[in-house]
Amino acid sequence: MDQGHIERTLLRVRLLLTRSAVHRMGLRTLEDSQRDHVAFLHECHAVFKRALHLLIEDSLTLEELLIGLDKNETDYKRRKAVYEYWLKLLELSYDTFLWIASNHDRSEVLKHYKGLKHGALAKQNIRSVIEVANQMNKEPEVLAIPLDFSRFSCISDLLRIRRYANGRVSSDFIEVKEGSVNDEIFEVMKARDPDEYLKFFDKYGEKGAKQVERIFKQRQVADDRIKLFGLQPGVYDEERAVRIVTELKVGEDGSFLEVIEPLIQQARTGKYSVETIGDCLVLAALDATSQERYMRTDYVARCVVHGEFGDEAETREQEKLLLALQRIEFTDWRSGFGSVLCIPPTLRRLSSRSFLDLLFGRIQLHLYFDGASFVRLCSGHGVRAGFIKKRKTNRLKTTLGWRKGEVPLWDGRAIGFIAGGESFVFERGYYDEILFNWRTPEAIVGHMKQLDSELAESPLPRTSERPLQRLFAENDLEPA
Repeated sequence: MDQGHIERTLLRVRLLLTRSAVHRMGLRTLEDSQRDHVAFLHECHAVFKRALHLLIEDSLTLEELLIGLDKNETDYKRRKAVYEYWLKLLELSYDTFLWIASNHDRSEVLKHYKGLKHGALAKQNIRSVIEVANQMNKEPEVLAIPLDFSRFSCISDLLRIRRYANGRVSSDFIEVKEGSVNDEIFEVMKARDPDEYLKFFDKYGEKGAKQVERIFKQRQVADDRIKLFGLQPGVYDEERAVRIVTELKVGEDGSFLEVIEPLIQQARTGKYSVETIGDCLVLAALDATSQERYMRTDYVARCVVHGEFGDEAETREQEKLLLALQRIEFTDWRSGFGSVLCIPPTLRRLSSRSFLDLLFGRIQLHLYFDGASFVRLCSGHGVRAGFIKKRKTNRLKTTLGWRKGEVPLWDGRAIGFIAGGESFVFERGYYDEILFNWRTPEAIVGHMKQLDSELAESPLPRTSERPLQRLFAENDLEPA
């Protein structure tokens, strides 16, 4: 397997998932697809199943190649890194199925995940899951998706979607278990008789008890997540906390997607390829196939960042200016592939060439986000925002157990804002939306204003009488 094969697979999958059904049926308008809606859905399922097969087979092949690598070979580390990256691209593309199943609602997508993946698929019951999915996928109205090929560990082995002729859609989360011990456990669970559990524990001892505990935990996690699907905006009382559900509008409104393609083309031709967005974000497209172009654009981007957000006094001394430019840290767009919020590139409106150039690093997108300018942008739009004092930020970090990188910090301070009289932190989700999903800073500020309106002017429906946790007071906020 080589990179050319992976590129062809990604292009085929992208076509199958986004346009193939329309092309195969010769449809030109939305009315055409609605005219024979059942046939259109069946065709969508047919091409989706072909995409499933392509991604699953290549993922399993890559896992076999990784397992078969010889650590004593001189290029072991390089080949391992290459195979792991290709596998990451396939998993990211595979997550497109979850976005489609969730009607492109990022909140619904996240509910499929329960944590990071651990261990190779070959060591799990993946073949059994694939066999069950293949059997289910013989029905044209069904799309069964094995979830172990996602980037993250999911709440079940299998998601079965059934679309009915009357427009109704049902979703089932299915756990596939093998072996006589698991069969007995399910029989005991169905009996709901304490004596049956005691008999089982007597027969299988501590090992059997641990397996029962694992199954109960899996079921509890799945049940907790499934309850969250389809929640409307509101304030909900949960066992561990009070949850606020709000809506971040989906679509290309508020996106800077339209500047990406022209910027890539300018980078290819050696032209100026740096853009400032929303007065607080700098985006640069760098051509990694030419060291000269790459270095030139990198230097220009650093000059733009310093010119927009840097200390003017540093420009008076060349040595200080060079040090200031070197200190500027950009974020590589591809580093967002590990974010749970990252929209799969298969769903981005890009040319095929740009799609592949970005995925394989021939063109690189580097981004710089300035927190102080964002706070000023918030204030200019009437959002009460600021930097949470360093001491208060440290206290929140300790009490809330923030992991490294979970909340963006500027000089040790998080950004906070007040909406509807409640306090909120500018968390990783907002940051990732801007950098990795190409959402404009103004769109995020608009969402903050929307949240303020939902909580204050037209209060959200509540199922909770518990007060929300007060993270900080307004006088804990410092201006930019």
